[in-house]
Amino acid sequence: MTAKRERHFRQGDLAEGLGRELLRGLAAVAPVPREEDVGFDLVATLLRREADLLFAESSFLVQVKSKSASKLSYNPEQFRWFTKLSLPLFIGKVDLGTARIDLFSTYDALRVNAVEETLYEEVVFYLSKGAWDKRFATRRSRKTAPPVKTSDSPDKEILRIDSSKPILSWTMKDLMDEAFCVQAYRVLSEWVHLWNLNRGLAPIHMARSIDWQTNQVPRFGGTFTYDSPNLWDEMFQAMSPMLHRLGSHLQSQHHRMKAGTPEEQYFEKLHESVTNLFDYLKQMGVDPDPNRHQARGIATSKRQKSGDDPESK
Repeated sequence: MTAKRERHFRQGDLAEGLGRELLRGLAAVAPVPREEDVGFDLVATLLRREADLLFAESSFLVQVKSKSASKLSYNPEQFRWFTKLSLPLFIGKVDLGTARIDLFSTYDALRVNAVEETLYEEVVFYLSKGAWDKRFATRRSRKTAPPVKTSDSPDKEILRIDSSKPILSWTMKDLMDEAFCVQAYRVLSEWVHLWNLNRGLAPIHMARSIDWQTNQVPRFGGTFTYDSPNLWDEMFQAMSPMLHRLGSHLQSQHHRMKAGTPEEQYFEKLHESVTNLFDYLKQMGVDPDPNRHQARGIATSKRQKSGDDPESK
């Protein structure tokens, strides 16, 4: 084997190395060896600063690209892999000339996948303003474009995502600024938090958009939903634990209240409504209270308050 290597491969290695060092200023970073590369280059764990200590918190994944990268594409199999990730995936673009990294979110693709059932033949993240064609923008969402068949890809349904604005951008100099590091922690921590919250909404085909600016803490925006044929089953299966906990809470509160008071009567009706909802869900094939704890609990509470329960005497 001759002692040579493709120049652009070497540039990519340098970009990945610099990106790793820049990220280490904010997180504990574990690089993924090339032979173990399955779609991301770094596994990072955010570090919270408190006096002279650093506390490990949320983890996320990073795919590093060089400044010249204008887009990142996934085929159907790769996109299914992406949607199953349990950790947020960010794309980092590294500029070797300025020693800067721009971190981009892939969240919009996760949001679209949660409320649609289209099997896209290609999903494209546009990582620069020039690469994002404004004609793809829609009133429904300025950040995503609907599946379209274009002249350059007449047989493909393509999901196009505008990821041209970074969620966070910094240099080595910025890492020397304590105020910037605190703000960067808040930004990344909230992005991971919002990603995880929305990940939990996916089973019920619901998602929320995120409003944000570069280097600013994001916040939830509008809500998106999709009515699939299996929505009832999927939604109630996902809601079942929360409904069971709600029923337990109402039962506990009702039991502590003095019999005959307006508050007690209100909670009794509320608890009965939840019990009726359980009965309806059971008819739909989902039983959040298979052992009938809720029904027995409210019956016992009624007997105790009326004095008919021997154990209450």
